Amino acid sequence: MSIPKEIGRSHLVRAIEEIDKSGVPPKRGSVNWDLIHNRKRYPPKYVVSLAHKYVSGEEWHPESFITSDARRFLKNKGFRVVRKTDELPPENFGKAYPEGKAAYKQHRQWERNPKISQDAKQARLEQDGDLACDVCGFSFADIYGKLGQNFIEAHHTIPVAEMRKQGKTETSIEEIALVCSNCHRMLHKGKSLLSIEALKKILARNKQNQF
Repeated sequence: MSIPKEIGRSHLVRAIEEIDKSGVPPKRGSVNWDLIHNRKRYPPKYVVSLAHKYVSGEEWHPESFITSDARRFLKNKGFRVVRKTDELPPENFGKAYPEGKAAYKQHRQWERNPKISQDAKQARLEQDGDLACDVCGFSFADIYGKLGQNFIEAHHTIPVAEMRKQGKTETSIEEIALVCSNCHRMLHKGKSLLSIEALKKILARNKQNQF
């Protein structure tokens, strides 16, 4: 006999809440499979049987259906069913995070001139014919082919705050390093900006420790 379609997720949740209050009767526990809800385990067949009470007024007899039916039914209702030997899923498994909220910001910032980055890349292409990372030598074109051609990130070796201290208002191409995305993030990761040479030494030291 198939599980009544009238049993909805809300009925199943009410059954779980009843189990939380009253527990699972003897011989109604799970054998091989568990339903997971709020990081707690429940016997799938008993949950379905109990949920039937909130539809028809009486609990459904466990011999009316088999565990595999209960598993499929529960999964179709959005629940997770795992083997008893499986570990609980991560705490944030299945959690939805709201995004897309409108935010309005008003601030003043010092903007970089994108032209210098373009010119630095062009100068490197004319000199080397490729855009390789100044730290690790990674080339997007070598790895990604046509998709990666002429791609690299421009890194300003003198931060805006330092420029302001020095009274500088201009940046030269020589003050631009061309780096891959990973190295760029590492250069900016600390409290203070790492130099290209400092990051090279870190990379070399860790490579040496691997052998």
